[in-house]
Amino acid sequence: MVRLQSRDASDAEISTYIGQGEVSLSELYVAYSAFLTSTPTRLTLVDLSSARLPPIAFRTIRSLAMRVAQFGRRRRRGGRSAIVCGREPDFGLARVFVSLVSAADDPVRFAVFGRPNLAKAWLKGEPVDSCVSVRATPS
Repeated sequence: MVRLQSRDASDAEISTYIGQGEVSLSELYVAYSAFLTSTPTRLTLVDLSSARLPPIAFRTIRSLAMRVAQFGRRRRRGGRSAIVCGREPDFGLARVFVSLVSAADDPVRFAVFGRPNLAKAWLKGEPVDSCVSVRATPS
């Protein structure tokens, strides 16, 4: 299940989506599409640290990345989106997704992190030490 977390005063500029339990790609796409059809913030956090992604075929990830990039080009003018994954398999899938969506010229920069605090720091433009977050993509 994916839900939009209410924005608190300290992170008002970050739209946060939290996945819990088994989360399908279609649920993620529906949540992200709803975000893009609203008034999107420049910063998005997709926290899947308490979620599990099912086994996903490469062509499915590629299709999702192409749809997200196409939608992003129409609805967003830049910004950053961070994905947090607590499990290694999910982290790997998210890295593949980020590579594909970046190659599709999405105007938003995506990155994958193992911990929410590092993702929030990167979203806010703070330096993220690569020694602390080996799994983070370069900013």
